[in-house]
Amino acid sequence: MKNLTRHWFTKTMAFIIACALFMSFVDMSVKSLNINRSLGNLFGAEYAVGDQLRSLSYNLEDLLNLQSEEHIRSDEYLWSSGFTIDEDDAIEREITRFRIIQENLKKVEGIYYYARRGDIVFSNSGYTTAEEFGNFAHNYAIARYDGIYTAYDDEFYAQKNAAFQREKYEMERSVTALLQTLLFLLLLTIYLIAVSGRNIADELKMRKFDALWTDCNVLLIFMCMIVEIGLFSVVVVLQNSSLNSDMVLLSGLLFAFGLTLVLSLSRHFKNRTLFTHSFCGMIIVLLIKWGRKIFNIEVLEDTRAKLELTHKNQIKAERMKAELITNVSHDLKTPLTAIINYADLLQKQDKKNEYAKIIYDKSLKLKELTEKLFEVSRAQSGNLKVEKQRVDLRELISQTLAEHQGKFKVNVPEIFIETDGQLMAGVFDNLISNMVKYSMEGTNLYIDAEQRKNGAIITFRNIADYEMNFKGDEVTERFIRGTGAREGEGNGLGLAIAKSYTEACGGTLNIKTDGDLFKVEVEL
Repeated sequence: MKNLTRHWFTKTMAFIIACALFMSFVDMSVKSLNINRSLGNLFGAEYAVGDQLRSLSYNLEDLLNLQSEEHIRSDEYLWSSGFTIDEDDAIEREITRFRIIQENLKKVEGIYYYARRGDIVFSNSGYTTAEEFGNFAHNYAIARYDGIYTAYDDEFYAQKNAAFQREKYEMERSVTALLQTLLFLLLLTIYLIAVSGRNIADELKMRKFDALWTDCNVLLIFMCMIVEIGLFSVVVVLQNSSLNSDMVLLSGLLFAFGLTLVLSLSRHFKNRTLFTHSFCGMIIVLLIKWGRKIFNIEVLEDTRAKLELTHKNQIKAERMKAELITNVSHDLKTPLTAIINYADLLQKQDKKNEYAKIIYDKSLKLKELTEKLFEVSRAQSGNLKVEKQRVDLRELISQTLAEHQGKFKVNVPEIFIETDGQLMAGVFDNLISNMVKYSMEGTNLYIDAEQRKNGAIITFRNIADYEMNFKGDEVTERFIRGTGAREGEGNGLGLAIAKSYTEACGGTLNIKTDGDLFKVEVEL
């Protein structure tokens, strides 16, 4: 489905259909306005026809005042009208008005009228009195003028009502079609905006048209809207049906151009260049850079960031220094105290062999601690000698496991990598020793390996027999134990050595915890 919606053919067809829908929408809008105008006229005729009757009555009143063309040219009319200058032009205007009213009266159908002043009478029926016109359900008489009556009968009302119902039905259909067209047009526009610039691979592709500045783009969109509204207004005002087809075609072309501009803006928005690709945005960015340069804001921010980093590192170094002194003091003090005490007992007691063995064991522990501390320092200072060669990981792990006892579940395929076999043997030995020492009794110890594109990743997992309230990177520091205790077999250097050796071989060692699951990932 994703491939279909983002295919260029689908998007092209959606664009063409959207333009066609817009042209149809414009065409139906013009027709609906014409229907609405006609409906308004029918509405007046159906429910009041007051405007039509009143207009006719006032025309009859003007006709009685004008009487005839001869009367208009008479001195009596000129004197009563007050014409003092441009008499000829005024007379011609009045005669023209008289003729227009007469022509309008000839066009009146379905409405009866009677107007009389003295011997002058204008009528289109045999009804001559107010009583006769009052018998009609719809009639009108000028209150200030006795002798002008208008009315229409039920047949005229029925015709107007039938026409009103037809136009009303057409209007309802037109509005429904307009709303449906507008809905489909909006849905297609939203779809085009959503998929604009996206190909089947979900990559954002800009077009050559997108080189246009976005603020120029917005300006052109507003210009298209103004021209569109202007065209629509001209056609509606002129009511010239011959212009409809030309206006609809031109509106479709303007919409296509405007939609292209909108889709270009949507691609800039997705590419996060909507502001930076504008002329105004470019000026603002330059002003900001200029202001930052003048007031040395970048220098100040950089200095502040460096000071904060230095301060954090200093605090961390002081904390680690204090912990190191405490841990080293304790780890060195314990075997030394035992050596001193048992050496003193040798002078006073007869159990020389037993005490001598304790002294020997503590001395070995002190020697081991010193050697490991030396190895960590050497690795972290970069003085560790690394000799890489082709190593079989499965064979190396198998040899290391032979020196340990536990419920191991091993899933290591045959993988060959370039690394220092001796150093990595030390890494695996430390990690397996930790698993054996600190795993919950009776649980399995898992070792997995997976071939990667540029190497391999080895995972060691076990269920811890203590609460792990530490972060993964904390236990790789020197003299830090995951258990938090100072007593026991460990000295807090195993993971630090493993991490140093791994990094010396060009790999990484990451420790993760999840509840009581302790996991070490070695990536080479």
